[in-house]
Amino acid sequence: MQLVDSFEEENRIWSVDYSPKTNLIYTSSVAPYVHIYSFESMKLLPLKPLLTPHNRTIRRVKCSKNGLLACCSFDSTVSLWELNENTIIGTLEGHESEVKCVDWSFGSNMVATCSRDKSVWLWKSYSGIDYECCSVLTGHNGDVKTVLFHPSGTILFSGSFDGTIKVWKGEEETEWSELQTIQTYGKTVWDLKITKEGKFVVAGCANGVIILYEFKDNFLVELDTINNEKYRDIYSIDINDNNVLVGSGDNAIRLFKINTVTKKLELIKEKQEAHTNDVNCVKWINKTLSISVGDDNMLKIWKIVN
Repeated sequence: MQLVDSFEEENRIWSVDYSPKTNLIYTSSVAPYVHIYSFESMKLLPLKPLLTPHNRTIRRVKCSKNGLLACCSFDSTVSLWELNENTIIGTLEGHESEVKCVDWSFGSNMVATCSRDKSVWLWKSYSGIDYECCSVLTGHNGDVKTVLFHPSGTILFSGSFDGTIKVWKGEEETEWSELQTIQTYGKTVWDLKITKEGKFVVAGCANGVIILYEFKDNFLVELDTINNEKYRDIYSIDINDNNVLVGSGDNAIRLFKINTVTKKLELIKEKQEAHTNDVNCVKWINKTLSISVGDDNMLKIWKIVN
């Protein structure tokens, strides 16, 4: 992995996302700003940031495929934005504690949020931009760290501090039920990502545990597990064409490949000391470029070289 460019912010950076719709990069940190960058001619250029209504840390930013942005905050709310004009279109309120993650359904007509209050909320748009809560899912016994929609939009995954992954299915707009609960060796589940076609799911867990699942007949089936405590906590995962990018608490970035024949995770590349502190989030831009952010306040662009 070759460093292409970097930018230092004033505070630790919790998350990063890239919008193909605007061709811009978005980062979250302390309230109230979401920082925005263009990336042209292999150079990062900071633009005017979004001034959000949040008064506590913005834990996660997530871009939709149709040019919307969701920002979830420790102030227990989520703000929704239209990115062409950088205008706020709504605020989701209801969680009783810090909101840790947010995800858009494939068609962007639904939003999933999860919180330290141990719940997962589902929000649906009935008129294009107005989102209303349509279901509240409970069952986790700890802080819910991550939520992830299946490409179908009718399946949702959640991962928690309680060491479990839950699979939920929506029959109707308001009728969601739990299909499966998986124990992950008692490790906090920090992140979940799925391949584009919805066949494989990868979980990033505490203490260097990375788990590969196959999603088949509405159930997750474990295929392979990497258990390497030297990696420390696996905070972030992103997948592009079966290439699994991993950011972790040992300051490193790793690239794994899902071998679809053996159904194993194979380590392809490793960048030690990619950051000088925890790598909080990683994101693909395209097949050869990726982004990482960390507790060292740094935003970095990487090129995957053979």
